[in-house]
Amino acid sequence: MLSVVYCCCPTWHLHQTIDGEDGSGHKLKTKRVRTSFTEEQLRILHANFRVDSNPDGQDLERIAQQTGLSKRVTQVLITTINNNIFFSLVKTMKTNK
Repeated sequence: MLSVVYCCCPTWHLHQTIDGEDGSGHKLKTKRVRTSFTEEQLRILHANFRVDSNPDGQDLERIAQQTGLSKRVTQVLITTINNNIFFSLVKTMKTNK
C-alpha cells in the first residue's frame, strides 16, 4: 500500500513508502489525508445540520451526493459538530455551577 508519511530524520520531509520503512531504520508515521471544504459544501452541510443534527444512512448518502464528499467524511463531520456542541454545553454547565 502506498502512503505518504513523515520521517523522523532532521529534515522532516514527506516520503512515499510502500512498507512503512525508509530503509535507514527510521520509523515512519502515516500522515492522514486531510479534507478541505469549499464554502458551498459548508453551506450545504450547515443547512442539512439545522434540519436534522442526527441524519440516518440515507440522509448521509444524500448529503454526500449534494456536497461531492464521501459518506464517511460527511458522517465524521456531523459527528464532530455534535461532539463539539455537547462538550461546549458540558463546559458551560460546569462554569455556571
